Amino acid sequence: MKIVIGTVPVFILAAFIEGFLTRHTQLPDLLRLSIILLSLAFILFYYIYLPNRKKHGVTKT
Repeated sequence: MKIVIGTVPVFILAAFIEGFLTRHTQLPDLLRLSIILLSLAFILFYYIYLPNRKKHGVTKT
């Protein structure tokens, strides 16, 4: 159940990208690459960094 709930923000972000940003095919390549890299950074942060941080007991910022 945690995995299903954890994917909700990813689905919302993907829907926003698909609904609003991919319609604009005339976007510059640099902007499209930056969107891809930001999406990758979010996925890595959300699914790798945060769980490892909680697992090792680091909860303060």
